[in-house]
Amino acid sequence: MDKEQNIGYLIVNVATARGAIPVGGAAVTVYDADSEGRPIVASVVTDSSGKTPKLALAAPDRSISMQPGTTKPYASYLVEIEKEGYYTVTNSGVPVFSGIISIQPVDLIPISESDSQNIYPRSGLNIPENENQMLEE
Repeated sequence: MDKEQNIGYLIVNVATARGAIPVGGAAVTVYDADSEGRPIVASVVTDSSGKTPKLALAAPDRSISMQPGTTKPYASYLVEIEKEGYYTVTNSGVPVFSGIISIQPVDLIPISESDSQNIYPRSGLNIPENENQMLEE
């Protein structure tokens, strides 16, 4: 079979404000979720419209989807999106089918100025131990 038939495509569309404002300059890293160690297969930056270039990624042959059984007819990827001033987003299990262009929308949430002092890269919010974590009514 032609190797080109075992390629699927992924475009990541990064925005904020529930998709209303594109986020250019976001770092998008794609990992192979089906392989041991999850190797990086692509690392790109979004353009001014918040989109990545079309990424060619390995995918199982289309004929698998026509056969009964438990073999999944798509490849799974983990997509991580980072941009200064926003929380990091990680989407796991992003499917890519052979011969198909998949579009993955991602909505980044801005970090408020008051929280920016408490954020560590890739680890979320840092709440000091002595701070009362109960919500006031």
